[in-house]
Amino acid sequence: MKGFHTQAGRSGQGAGTRRGGVGLVASVVGFGLLAGCAQARPTATPALTTGAPSTASAGSCQTAASKLSTAEQAGMVVLVGLTGAPDAATTDLISKEHLGGVVLIGPFKTGVTGVKGITGPLAASGLLVAASQEGGSFQSLTGPGFDTIPPAGKQPTNDAATQRADWATWGGQLKSAGVHLDLAPSGDVLSESIKVATPSGPWEDPLFGTDPGVVAGVITTVVAGLQQGGVAASTTHFPGMGALPGVGAATTADPDKVTRPSSDSLAPYRYAASAGVDVITVSTANFALLDEASPAAFSPKVMTLLRDDFRFAGVIASEDLASASVPLASVPAAERVLRFVVAGGDLAVVSDPTQVDAMVKALTSAAASDKAVATRLQDAAGNVLGLRAKVGLATCTAVKG
Repeated sequence: MKGFHTQAGRSGQGAGTRRGGVGLVASVVGFGLLAGCAQARPTATPALTTGAPSTASAGSCQTAASKLSTAEQAGMVVLVGLTGAPDAATTDLISKEHLGGVVLIGPFKTGVTGVKGITGPLAASGLLVAASQEGGSFQSLTGPGFDTIPPAGKQPTNDAATQRADWATWGGQLKSAGVHLDLAPSGDVLSESIKVATPSGPWEDPLFGTDPGVVAGVITTVVAGLQQGGVAASTTHFPGMGALPGVGAATTADPDKVTRPSSDSLAPYRYAASAGVDVITVSTANFALLDEASPAAFSPKVMTLLRDDFRFAGVIASEDLASASVPLASVPAAERVLRFVVAGGDLAVVSDPTQVDAMVKALTSAAASDKAVATRLQDAAGNVLGLRAKVGLATCTAVKG
């Protein structure tokens, strides 16, 4: 697959919509929504179908998105979690809600061949397949054909050529397994004070270090390696969880109280955006000096920092919106995808299939009744189509605005 170094673009209309995100958020707060219900899960798995087109109309991906129905656009921007082969209930959900893809949250221990047995039918149905393959305990796919990736904190940071070659190999393994997008690498810069307080803490696995410049260099190298290996890359946890109490522990309600738009710790994300990373994943944590009112994933201010200040033109993804984390607890589950998209996000990750139906219906309903929401949704779907085009799932062209 080629073209990973070309960023998915923004339409001029989409950029304007993002700047109007605050007003859009205000218009949907308090929207009456019903939570999703658990579904029975039969063992039989019927053939997959999806409303997301496997080949979009030739031309702009934004134009292609405009030809989708509102329901198809809403499904396009959601990735549902899989812990194994999809059962009948999940398969029906994917088809009914026109979902754009899946994320393998595993762990999957069956090796490349075993994973390919699951992803092959998914990709054949036009679904984007993502996984989190960072290293250490943050490696979802293991077994024959997958190398054991060292924790980020123990990978070499002073040998770019070797590191790029390693990640090209690991990216190639993902591609062989039918994965299109690796939700890696982490751009978080560990706070020195946290490292001193917990010198062998949980940060060792996902974080590359405490020096923003070093981490920025590593991130661009890892992204280039993954793209060379044939998969798209996502720099994760923007604006960075390295200064959060517990290093981003989802169980804490305490916000990051140090990160500001000018912080050096944002350098890895700025460099990744300039280097052509395909996706940047936004944290669901709170960052008091960026937006004291909303978690980052629901913050137009945080999205604007990415789009306008960092000039990022790729896909903005979320962390898991089905999470029971403290920062998300104040937002009803059914409203979370809507809030994320309205704020300026493009691709919502939802690990729990039982929550997806209510989330997609809320987004579809809001777009049907509010033109501003509809415009933002179309823009998000166009951005996701741009990513799909990069990995061979669509034939449209991402156009920079």
